[in-house]
Amino acid sequence: MSLSQKLGFETADVVAMPIANIDTLLVTRFDRGLDSEGRIVRIHQEDFAQALGLPASLKYERRGTEGRRFDVAGIRKVLEATDDPAGEKDRFIRATLFDLLIGNTDGHAKNFALLFGRGQSVRLAPRYDILPTRLDDSLTDEFAFRIGSAQRLGEIAIQDFEAFLRDMGIDSAPARRRLRVRYSDEIAYALAAHLDGLNKRGMKRFADLIATNIRTLLGNLEVDVPEAAMERDAFVGSAGGWLLS
Repeated sequence: MSLSQKLGFETADVVAMPIANIDTLLVTRFDRGLDSEGRIVRIHQEDFAQALGLPASLKYERRGTEGRRFDVAGIRKVLEATDDPAGEKDRFIRATLFDLLIGNTDGHAKNFALLFGRGQSVRLAPRYDILPTRLDDSLTDEFAFRIGSAQRLGEIAIQDFEAFLRDMGIDSAPARRRLRVRYSDEIAYALAAHLDGLNKRGMKRFADLIATNIRTLLGNLEVDVPEAAMERDAFVGSAGGWLLS
């Protein structure tokens, strides 16, 4: 989540701290504010499952059925109900690339939300509950929602990412190509700049995961790979024979 903030995504503030000898993560609530008299007030929030009328049991696309599932069509529907549909779609596309590259395959319908402000204004909530789930070999590498027809990182081809952009409402083929190249390049290079820092903080495996994902995804999308990512060791995960190199 700190890395998300550093890359410019609006993200809930977090701090890791021990409480009674237990390692905890303290997250600042973004669905609370102060009124004119300094009193704490609740800001109405709906996660995407609630916005789509889905129970928590259908928070992954693979658990739903057509017309009743968390998929890109549903995501687009939710984003088009915000005050700034174009801006929020742009933000969601970039956040999806960030998640792909850090190994977060758990971006399900309960992990994205809307905030409702005064005058019925609606916007995306800050990002929260971001985890590099691929560091845990007991968890699946299957996406919470498909990117085109791809269910896993290594399956994403140009046509899959362009299908994702088209399903998000980017109708122009030249615009889809520009976004594919520009955003994957920008986010990959921004993440690559943090690899050495992660390494120095004892998170080599995480840095290797990011670098491996950068090589895999950008290679598939025919985008130049940052040199810092080319030089790192490959990350290998054992769950279900998953392997990226």
